Amino acid sequence: MPGGIGTTLLSYQLAHVITQIKKSPTLLLQGNQGSQDLDLITEKKMGEDITDYQKNFDLMRGNERKLSEVNEHNNKKHNFIIFDQPIHNARKEKTLDYISNSNCIILLIDHSMMSVRVAKEFIDTLERFKRDNRQAIRLFICLNENRPITKDMLTTSDIQSLLGYSIDTAIPYINNAKNSLNSPDYFGRKKTKVVELAKQSLGIKINLSSHTNMWIREKLNKLFK
Repeated sequence: MPGGIGTTLLSYQLAHVITQIKKSPTLLLQGNQGSQDLDLITEKKMGEDITDYQKNFDLMRGNERKLSEVNEHNNKKHNFIIFDQPIHNARKEKTLDYISNSNCIILLIDHSMMSVRVAKEFIDTLERFKRDNRQAIRLFICLNENRPITKDMLTTSDIQSLLGYSIDTAIPYINNAKNSLNSPDYFGRKKTKVVELAKQSLGIKINLSSHTNMWIREKLNKLFK
């Protein structure tokens, strides 16, 4: 995930929703390339090992260990591991490690050109890896509208055209959030978007009509400008 666009917050909320849906042991693992602020969001002191957080929900810092080592150590305990890792400053070998140990990747982007450029480079790397290794890895593109949209930002259709991929879901901008970051109700009524993303990552079918309508509205707006 490109850095600086709310990856840790969304990873936390996503992990919480997955825990509620599946009722199975889930680990939220924060990589060492990011902001290291998971303890601030969860308000939980974290050590070097696994931190018990809530029922079926554990936390852990990735440090320098490979993802394969984390999986080998924890696969008997956790059914799901959500890895929160910005990719804008990751070395190629690290990126390949992330890809090779993933069943599903959620690429979080915003409306900036820099974010889209990083995402495009990652997608190209992912496609080469899948082609060379014949490994099935699902990819979902999530547009995080983490700030008000201005005229100089890319539109949704611009982003889809540049990436060559459709956006699977969009997380709306939250203005003056009433709940704490670790609250299940942080996104309020817009939490449905996080639930949709969680279900997509779990392979659960969802109603995509709302997303389709959003895309059609934007196309019509551009057409009649």
